[in-house]
Amino acid sequence: MMTRDDVLRELELLPMWQLRPTFNHNDAQIAPEENPPVPTATQKPPAVFDCYQCENNAWAFICTQDGMPAGRMDTASQSMLFDNILFALQIKAKKYDGDLAAMQAKVFIAMGEKTAQTLLNSAEPIDSLRGKQHVLHNLPLIVTYSTAEILEHLPNKAKTWDDLCMALSIVNT
Repeated sequence: MMTRDDVLRELELLPMWQLRPTFNHNDAQIAPEENPPVPTATQKPPAVFDCYQCENNAWAFICTQDGMPAGRMDTASQSMLFDNILFALQIKAKKYDGDLAAMQAKVFIAMGEKTAQTLLNSAEPIDSLRGKQHVLHNLPLIVTYSTAEILEHLPNKAKTWDDLCMALSIVNT
């Protein structure tokens, strides 16, 4: 079993935080992202989700396919971070292509603001949605940052880890 420090090292939270040069905002002309329209209760969530289910069916990760605007963060970095998160939690996940309502899981993890807003039919910002337990298809739903949001704002790594620890406590009960 990994110690807390081992897990934090694996998530690259230890030793100290270091800001890595990733993107120079002054050099690019990227239009600000508009807030997505929130679907009504009768609408189905759009098919923009990548879902991953763990082998023991305890965890289900739901991510949006369109994290950050093109050019701001490469998908290889996001994929590597997601793999590191799974490794730190000592779980193996595979892509799930079925219906969310039919997913067998103890806890859902909504990764990203757009994902959480769509699943919860809410317009609240991610900081209002995370840190508490929600319900999706009669199962607990924990909201956390997307891999793109973590890489764009490194202090979100620690907040994401707090959210994942909350999910871990649900899985272990």
